[in-house]
Amino acid sequence: MCRLPGMELKVVDSEGQTLPPEKAGEICVRGDALMKGYRGQPEATARALQGGWLHTGDLGILDGQGRLRVLDRRDDLIVSGGENIYPA
Repeated sequence: MCRLPGMELKVVDSEGQTLPPEKAGEICVRGDALMKGYRGQPEATARALQGGWLHTGDLGILDGQGRLRVLDRRDDLIVSGGENIYPA
């Protein structure tokens, strides 16, 4: 749920699948107010914009009421033994 008119928000896993509430993953947004891409950077645009969704590179959790908690940047995440570790 996103309370900004014309915008949608979801949290996805590393495969791009939408996660259920209370599961950490990458924050993605889409809507009329998004950029069309990075000027002169087609590779960066292709990484960030997938299927009409902007993959922000931020990690977060949506709770059961649609509230978003931002945890960290995706590039800071350490995966060890199948567990996600967010460095301080």
